[in-house]
Amino acid sequence: MTSPTASSATTNRPKNVPSEQEWLDIVDRLHELLLPMEWAGFELPEVWDSEFDPQAGALPYSDLWRGDGCVTAEY
Repeated sequence: MTSPTASSATTNRPKNVPSEQEWLDIVDRLHELLLPMEWAGFELPEVWDSEFDPQAGALPYSDLWRGDGCVTAEY
């Protein structure tokens, strides 16, 4: 097994973590996309759980509830 070269390490470098404003923009867009779910009676969260993945980027997620029904949303 060989060690990675400098060029491959550079190409596999993770993306930068989004700034606070970028996180807010992502959550605003997710909320906008899920408004039809709210109109259908699901409760949208005021605060989203989130993670950062170097390959996928920002990952806000939460469970949306309507009575006993639950839908998990991730963007």
